[in-house]
This record gives sequence, structure tokens and C-alpha cells, in this order.
Amino acid sequence: MFKVFLFASLIFLVSSNYTFAKKNTASSNKTESVDGIDFTPDEDSSSTSPKLKDIERTEAFDDAIDKIKKAKVAIETMSKNFHTQCLKAFGNDVFCSCVTENRPSGVDFVRYIAFTITPKEDGGYNQLTKDARALIDKTIQARDKCVK
Repeated sequence: MFKVFLFASLIFLVSSNYTFAKKNTASSNKTESVDGIDFTPDEDSSSTSPKLKDIERTEAFDDAIDKIKKAKVAIETMSKNFHTQCLKAFGNDVFCSCVTENRPSGVDFVRYIAFTITPKEDGGYNQLTKDARALIDKTIQARDKCVK
């Protein structure tokens, strides 16, 4: 049991970059190696510690992951709401599942209805941005794909 404790302590000392050597009597700045292992930290011990830039990068990465998770939950919630509202309006689970899966993820049920029942000429389609027209077109394509 003592050997395990000693080994674990040794690993801790090495990994923590602590000094574990006898001071040389000739010079107080030098250390002696124990069994060929020098436990004295390097002059620049900051090379083994995390850099501020690395910590900031890790925090930014964690923040991005959190935002992605929140967006995923929001999309899943929107899809569930879309499917429920579709079932209330049309009562056809096959159709509603198809439209829910194939519509652009940012289109809620109210927009879906507006996009699919409004003639393009009446809705000012040509004055919309390219992205807005693409969103409407994809929504209509999803509806057309699911109608049987």
C-alpha cells in the first residue's frame, strides 16, 4: 500500500512541476537528479501551464458549443410545435410529418401557411431579397413534395 502511495505521490510531483531534488552545495541554483530524473521546474515553467490565449480559445469553443446546443433545442421545439399545429389544421400525420421534415427549419407554421397560400404576385415576391425568395421557394417545394 505504501508503494502505491509513494508512486502516486511521485507522479503528482512530476505532473505538477514541483521541485523534488537535493540542492547542490556548490551552487544554490542547480539541482541534482534523482535516478536520472530532474524534478526541478524549467526556468520558464509557463511553457507547461495553459496560456491565456489557449484558455480564451477553449472558453470561446465551449460558448459556441452551448449556442449550438441551444439552437438545436430551439429548432426541435419549433418542429414539434409546427407538427402539432399542422395536425390541428389538417389532421393528416403522414402529410404533417413530411412537411415538418422537409420545410426550411426557420419556417414556423404561420409562415408556412402564408408562403403556400399567397400567390407570388400578390405577396411582392419579386421585391424580396434573394434569400427570402429562396426560403419561400423551398417551403413551397416541401409542400409539393408532401402532397399526394
